[in-house]
Amino acid sequence: MLTGAPPSVFAGHLADRYGRLRVILPGAVLFALGALLQGTARGLGQFVAGRALGGFGQGVFLANAAVYITEIAPYRSRGRLVALPQFMAAAGVCLGYFTCYGTVVIPSGLAWRLPYVVQGAVAVALAVAPVRVLAAYQTLVSATSKLPRSAGKRRDDRWL
Repeated sequence: MLTGAPPSVFAGHLADRYGRLRVILPGAVLFALGALLQGTARGLGQFVAGRALGGFGQGVFLANAAVYITEIAPYRSRGRLVALPQFMAAAGVCLGYFTCYGTVVIPSGLAWRLPYVVQGAVAVALAVAPVRVLAAYQTLVSATSKLPRSAGKRRDDRWL
């Protein structure tokens, strides 16, 4: 939480300047790298560094995700969709608790590392989503720029 506060102050300014998706992506990558450091920790220093890096990444992407959803959501479902990032954060905490509870019976170090593997998988999915959205947007813009001006008009239209 402490390392997520400073980036959340300036993440909105960066998003206004570079675009929401272009700020969410690095935040998700930092979050994934934090999970990787935590899951592969050989000592307390590496584990704390992973927690700090993951918190920093979450501070960058979480607020921008809510604002991005607000900007693109249809007005009829905007309230439900805007609440989704916070709900998913709370669901992730619950999933983490139950994952830890379920791994208690594992006698190896995998018992405490497995929750960070799950966190890393979610972070990678979050990092891939903006890339796919940007690629789809660029494809749509490219396709619409190549449409003839008469697209959508009837062939028998005399002004064609």
